Amino acid sequence: MVEYVGVKYAVGLSCGTAALHPAPKLADERLYGQVKPNAGTLAGHKAFCADSIFDASINPVAYEDGEAVFIDAGRDSWNMNPMVLEKAFELYSDVRLVVIGVPWNEVQA
Repeated sequence: MVEYVGVKYAVGLSCGTAALHPAPKLADERLYGQVKPNAGTLAGHKAFCADSIFDASINPVAYEDGEAVFIDAGRDSWNMNPMVLEKAFELYSDVRLVVIGVPWNEVQA
């Protein structure tokens, strides 16, 4: 697989939802350092999440003891509104993780 995608390391998973679960854990440890025993890697930290995405994108934040801060979606795209995200970074300057997911309307399609 690593040769196929042209990277040093890769993991093949069964679906996008399965891929979302290890992603925040790996990112959080890189962003915030080694986690304490019996605590999630996001304990005491916030993560920006779109408000109109399938819940599978938000669950890993909760599983890692983080707090999801929901970012409004654009009216046409249903994706995170870039202007709202920019304002959110002004309000929560300590946030280092943004979870981008598939908009709910695309999951149903």
